[in-house]
Amino acid sequence: MSAVTTGGQAKFTIPATGRVGDHIIEVLHGELTFPYRNMQQNPEPDRPRWAIPFTVTDGPAVLPPPPQTQAQTVIRGLPSPGELVPTPAFSGIHEPVIVHGEGFEPGKTYALNWTRVVGNRISSGGWEEGAQVVAEARADERGRAEFTFTVPDDLGGTHGLWVDMGGERKKTGTFWIKPTALPLDVWRGPAGTEFRIHLKGTGWTETSNIMHVVYDNAYIATLAASTARATSR
Repeated sequence: MSAVTTGGQAKFTIPATGRVGDHIIEVLHGELTFPYRNMQQNPEPDRPRWAIPFTVTDGPAVLPPPPQTQAQTVIRGLPSPGELVPTPAFSGIHEPVIVHGEGFEPGKTYALNWTRVVGNRISSGGWEEGAQVVAEARADERGRAEFTFTVPDDLGGTHGLWVDMGGERKKTGTFWIKPTALPLDVWRGPAGTEFRIHLKGTGWTETSNIMHVVYDNAYIATLAASTARATSR
């Protein structure tokens, strides 16, 4: 769980496992690899930790909802939409979006631009911001325009939207790409079976491109999702 971008609050669901009886749920700081079991050896020994008693009872298991229904529904601290307002305000890649705007010249066709970062932030090649046209629309008699497009396969987080109004004037807005996971390439198999976890919409910063994996009730890995590449691969 992470509360980096949620103002210190986190809500999560885990399946209760093990035999009927008392168990302990431990909440530890994740560190850079694995949690310190001996907090005195931690570079920050005063970090909080919790040991929460939990009782497993007999009866049918209460499981979390299916993965496909666990989509993110809230993002705290979204930037102001600006003059160009997208619906929805955020989504995963390849999902449809409608962007509404007003104050255009009636009957004129406008292009909606999508900003993105291209390059690599850890190599000498560097990176730069660019833009691509994702939709065009003609303003109606009231000066309103409605742009429809599919979210590009791009980095997660904030992307700028803008329309060139001429004379160095622009109408602007923002859209947020949330992380999503593709279906597993292998669903089941014997011990030693290899499988891949393919994520999309992971971010650019050190915190937004880190994902954690829990497998068989054991913490096994930290994924540097997309590493530090600004390409959408």
